[in-house]
Amino acid sequence: SSPAEDDPRRRSATSAPRASPPVLLPREPRDTRRLVTMRLWLSGSLASCALVAALSPSQTQQPPVRATRHQFLSAAAAALVAGPALAAGALYPATQLVDELVKLRSDVRSGKLKSAAKVSAAKDRTLEPLRNAMEKNPLNDENAKLQPLLLKGHMLELDQALASPEGFAQYVSKTTGDTYPGGKVERELEEAVETAQDYCSLVDCDNLLIYR
Repeated sequence: SSPAEDDPRRRSATSAPRASPPVLLPREPRDTRRLVTMRLWLSGSLASCALVAALSPSQTQQPPVRATRHQFLSAAAAALVAGPALAAGALYPATQLVDELVKLRSDVRSGKLKSAAKVSAAKDRTLEPLRNAMEKNPLNDENAKLQPLLLKGHMLELDQALASPEGFAQYVSKTTGDTYPGGKVERELEEAVETAQDYCSLVDCDNLLIYR
């Protein structure tokens, strides 16, 4: 053999395969195109679903849910009028408080109730929560908004009548000529009753809930 063939370095170089350098291939743009295509497809599908839902007869012909909205507003009114009295934990429709007010006036007229302290306590329990509810009810229109202001005036006059030693003495109205056996206290309670009833003719007081 020749010296070149005997050289181990030459044999190593010729027998061992030469390693190829790494080839860095660029990222296939096909993946990007595929991702964009999927996004466009999803967007189109969602838009189609929204359009179908908007044009669906079951949606377009469905009447507004007035009862649900009414209940929501009534609940909001109850929350607004609750105030500090919420701790008492009792919930009443406004109509019940109006009925209590009617009975209070009847008891004063009949002479069954002649205690200023008891009438004042009943006013705090019935009239003030009722007035507060009337004032804060979100269902009020312009006419309904006037009633709690009138009621507040009658409550101030009731306080004056209760503070007077002649508050329960028989009284004859100079304006109407009506006689009030329960005195000016009865007259102001009558005014309060009529104002509350006028309010309930404008607003559904059965759904006006009051905490006290």
